[in-house]
Amino acid sequence: MPTIAENILFAQLALRSRPGFPGTGIIPGGQPLIRGPARIADPKDGVVKNFDYLSRSVSCPSSLPRPEGQTCDEYPFASTWQGAEWVPADQWSCRFVPKAEQDYQGADIRKFHDENRLWRNPTGKVTDTTGRPQGSYWVWVSNAPTTPPTFTQCQNHM
Repeated sequence: MPTIAENILFAQLALRSRPGFPGTGIIPGGQPLIRGPARIADPKDGVVKNFDYLSRSVSCPSSLPRPEGQTCDEYPFASTWQGAEWVPADQWSCRFVPKAEQDYQGADIRKFHDENRLWRNPTGKVTDTTGRPQGSYWVWVSNAPTTPPTFTQCQNHM
């Protein structure tokens, strides 16, 4: 998923909060990502909706035209409390990526959550027995370029 990896790396290095970035010793880390609930009441209208839908509708609204064969990828992930619905506009990133990469990433994230028993955190504030946020994790991009890539963010098309 090279295009998605670039989007994640760009966000981790460029966004002030460095979401999900564990740090390198040279570059300071940010806060871990925290998995959200499956469904939640929409803060705008109170209707219960899929949690990830709320962030995706902010970062990648259906009104945003997509290039042929591309889809919109957001970071931090829409399934986390750091997704676009829950943080200021300057704390998330999105980029058009090949649809095949996006499909693979979605399955990969679900598998990662399940295999690592990353429980859903209904409020983003629930902690586990160690005192860490329940369902929290870091995202490390392997084989990443040494400098952030240059590309147009989806926000520039809104």
